[in-house]
Amino acid sequence: MLRSPCLEHADALRQAISAWIEASEASRAFMVRMPLDASANLEPLHPGYFSEMQEAYERERAARERYIEANNALYECMERHGMIP
Repeated sequence: MLRSPCLEHADALRQAISAWIEASEASRAFMVRMPLDASANLEPLHPGYFSEMQEAYERERAARERYIEANNALYECMERHGMIP
């Protein structure tokens, strides 16, 4: 069986995709939700909420950047080895 010269890059991209999915699911907990009705009682958010939100979005941004880097590395490897038409 032939080993793809870009297999390690493909594995790195799969790992980056999984990390990005995990990070985006964590940041989803901080999505803005409006009350369905104007008379609803509004509850204040705990003091650390916005710091936690910022950290979650920063983790997602970093994971997205790692995904882009891994994607580019795989593309460049495939292009270098003539695997992209």
